[in-house]
Amino acid sequence: MRELNDAIGDIVRARDIKVVFGAVVAFHAGWQRVQAVAEELRMGLEVHSCELLEEGSRLFGPKSKAFPDPEQRARARDLAKTQGALLEKNWPLGYASLELGVVFERGCPNNTVPILWAESSNPKWMPLFKRA
Repeated sequence: MRELNDAIGDIVRARDIKVVFGAVVAFHAGWQRVQAVAEELRMGLEVHSCELLEEGSRLFGPKSKAFPDPEQRARARDLAKTQGALLEKNWPLGYASLELGVVFERGCPNNTVPILWAESSNPKWMPLFKRA
């Protein structure tokens, strides 16, 4: 948003152009940062999110709804991280290690754990939800 502001902010303000930013899914904490930056830019940027996620949406976080039992959560995280490292070495638990299990009709975002979306021939791995 800052780059957009630097590139066209003056034009947007001078011509009173309405600019809207939409996110399909966002964490509350991340969304608060988006809102703060939008206000800081004073570009009249409207921000909207369809769904806000709580920390319990992180598959392996301490408040995980998917794995409430700490032992099961630790085992699941180890498995996802080990296999994920073979599929996506830089982010085995999803981009920025967000540990999401988010799946859309047409695929998964890259911050979803790679074991759900990544494909590999060595080792052979077929995703449940192949990214488009």
